Amino acid sequence: MDIEIIEDGGGGKDFGGVRAEDVVILPAFGASVQEMRLLNDRGVRIVDTTCPWVAKARPCPWGARALRRCLQQG
Repeated sequence: MDIEIIEDGGGGKDFGGVRAEDVVILPAFGASVQEMRLLNDRGVRIVDTTCPWVAKARPCPWGARALRRCLQQG
């Protein structure tokens, strides 16, 4: 099992190597709506470590559970 850190190189994060069988651990400060949708669309397993305080302070896009609810609701 390999661990790869995907960092923002100034032009955004490159998720090109992320496949459906991968597990993605989100950082404690959350992820952008675009990142969450991309990962959700690829069918990866998301482990959300978003801080509960951050999740409460941010609207729907922050946190995997909240995003999944938003995606299901349309």
